[in-house]
Amino acid sequence: EVERILRATEITEKSMEDALEIARSEISELDLAGMFTYSVIYDGGQVSQNLIGIGERSAYPNPVPSINQAKRRDLLRLTLGCTWGHYHSNISRTGVIGRPLGKAQRLWEAVQGAQDSVLDIIKPGVRLSELHAEAEKELAKAEVKMRTPSIGHGLGVECNERPWIERGGEAELLEGMVVNVDIPILELGWGGLQIEDTILVTGDGCELLTKTDRGLYLL
Repeated sequence: EVERILRATEITEKSMEDALEIARSEISELDLAGMFTYSVIYDGGQVSQNLIGIGERSAYPNPVPSINQAKRRDLLRLTLGCTWGHYHSNISRTGVIGRPLGKAQRLWEAVQGAQDSVLDIIKPGVRLSELHAEAEKELAKAEVKMRTPSIGHGLGVECNERPWIERGGEAELLEGMVVNVDIPILELGWGGLQIEDTILVTGDGCELLTKTDRGLYLL
């Protein structure tokens, strides 16, 4: 199971990087989605998620790619995935066309800091509600309010499956579980940032199955 998830993840990440290679001013969401699709199919996968939003559309929860074109300083948010051998991958990354302005940089540091803090406490026996509380606490330090009921989910034969990483979640992490940790900030009228990674729970912590750069992509 883990090997199939890992292979699907490798295909998704390579295909995402292929799409980001062509990201620039005047590129459209559809152009990026097309490159991602081509690359996934070429490597033997099947696209399961291809959600790309640029500019104000990056704040849409599930932005279906459109003819919307990138402009300088626009945020670019991608949630991507494929299947391989009937198992799913799922990753989210954020980029900016050019250099980020102060607000984007500040919010990105809050998003990545919250995910880092969650990853630091993942190990067998930790309750899912503790992960949610940790993310909420770290975002609050940056004066950012958490607006999502869940910050992750299980991953396997379904892209989104139990357990849910949510407030009140009483289930505990077990060694061998594969979960996604997903921290978004979506502000309609401005834009959205998101980081989502796939994690294997190990005996004494966790292993990242997603390997691509987790920083803000400067495009």
